Amino acid sequence: MGKIFTLQNISRKDFREEQGSNYIVFVDPSALRGADYFAICRCFKKDGMFFFDDFFSTNTGTKAELAEVILRIANEKNADIYVERNGIINIDFCDFLDENGIHYTPIVSTQNKFDKITSNYERLTKDCVFSNSPIYDYFFEQIYDFSEKVEHDDNIDCVVSAIDVLRKFY
Repeated sequence: MGKIFTLQNISRKDFREEQGSNYIVFVDPSALRGADYFAICRCFKKDGMFFFDDFFSTNTGTKAELAEVILRIANEKNADIYVERNGIINIDFCDFLDENGIHYTPIVSTQNKFDKITSNYERLTKDCVFSNSPIYDYFFEQIYDFSEKVEHDDNIDCVVSAIDVLRKFY
């Protein structure tokens, strides 16, 4: 384990009674060739807290399959879709969404990923509530493994990017 984020400092709870009015889905694309993960999370902000209620992460599949997952997750809560548009792979996925008429807002991040994630430590450990459904345990394994030299940081990067969007636009 990375020991930065742990079972003790990441709040996973049942919060089905909590409802937000402005849900977002954040998407951090990957090449889907078995290396980096294609990460998706859905969340909302309420009373200064960030609530995350759905997650998806894979490193295989097709663009069409992932677009279907994004639309399913977004449509369940009428969420706005935001997609990281850094680099050729992300731009290629955004082009696919454009070609298929899927509306989204592109987001570009220029900050060092490790710095971006660790600078949000307080928010992640004090201001976030994550679904405790066991079906998402796989998503959190990558978060608990996070460190500066970790092989996969895509899920935690997706979560932090979603927080940034909620802070800036909602």
